Amino acid sequence: VCSSDLLHMAPPNPSATFRREVMTVIYMDENARVAMPSNKNQENDLAQWLPGLKPGDLAASPINPVVYSSLA
Repeated sequence: VCSSDLLHMAPPNPSATFRREVMTVIYMDENARVAMPSNKNQENDLAQWLPGLKPGDLAASPINPVVYSSLA
């Protein structure tokens, strides 16, 4: 389970003039593998965030690299 599947909450932005900026961090195990997409949204996420990877590949790409390895 990726941390993006966890419940989270933020109150609504009450301002009509200021955009609230956010940053999301998702942590995965260094041995996580790409799963078979089960819908169009997951297909789009795979193409955008793990470009060039296919189901069964390690879930690491140039834009989502392994930044820490317990094996190093």
